[in-house]
Amino acid sequence: PRILTLATVGTYCCMGSFSSGSSFPWRKQRKFSDQCDDLSRNAIWWRILAQFNVSFDTNNFSRDSLSSSKGAMDAYCEKLVWNATSVLGPSSSMKLARKFMRQFGLSKQKPASFMIEFLLSPCVNSEERELQPDDIRRDLSSTEKATRDCLILLPGLSRTMVLRKCVIALEKDARCSKDYDRQTLALNLYRECLDSLQTIMNVNDGRAKAHQQETNRIERRQQALVIISSTFDNFSDDLKPDYSKMFDPLPKDVAARTVESRKCNILGTNLSPTSTSFD
Repeated sequence: PRILTLATVGTYCCMGSFSSGSSFPWRKQRKFSDQCDDLSRNAIWWRILAQFNVSFDTNNFSRDSLSSSKGAMDAYCEKLVWNATSVLGPSSSMKLARKFMRQFGLSKQKPASFMIEFLLSPCVNSEERELQPDDIRRDLSSTEKATRDCLILLPGLSRTMVLRKCVIALEKDARCSKDYDRQTLALNLYRECLDSLQTIMNVNDGRAKAHQQETNRIERRQQALVIISSTFDNFSDDLKPDYSKMFDPLPKDVAARTVESRKCNILGTNLSPTSTSFD
């Protein structure tokens, strides 16, 4: 508050006038006025970031260092999205994050990507449940709606990239290995994006083969989840199989041509699949 007050006084000194009507002597100090405006803007955001427990370095907010501190500023925005959404909800948090990025000349697409990553992240920690009972991630229906609202704000390729990142993160997180519904939601959204890309994919394009391999990987995961979800629906978590151990991790580079390794078959042997076989 004191920094904001100081900046306001400085701005007034550059714009105000005496009771006689004559301007203050600093009226022409344009550079000083701009510095006060920057300080006022920064002070407001420092207070907001502190309110949502986002650690930050004030040096990164300097006009001279903004070009070299974009990574740090992106990280502040990401943390703001994660911390604010649990309190304000997705809609208000998105408006706040987009305003942050706009005022500092940063990517306007990043807040939507950060929000999607938050919405599709694990939500199974019992202590977290006690601290954040209204977390939207506990309601998958609301989570899906909010995620789709954010996806609309992104171009097709960016949607695919962020959803793939979410699928990989969920499969790596042991807390989600038996959260079949959350895994299914992320896979379904990703599959929709893959299908939309297929409509613009050139059959003769070298990327078409990699795209088909990726689609096959996701389809097998979807099929597996349908089976284990229905089979173990009434079982306790202790008896449910660990979904994340059923498949090799998705390759880091989706465009890379890969050879699928089959860990096991339903027959217990390493048979090659055919159009009539079931695995």
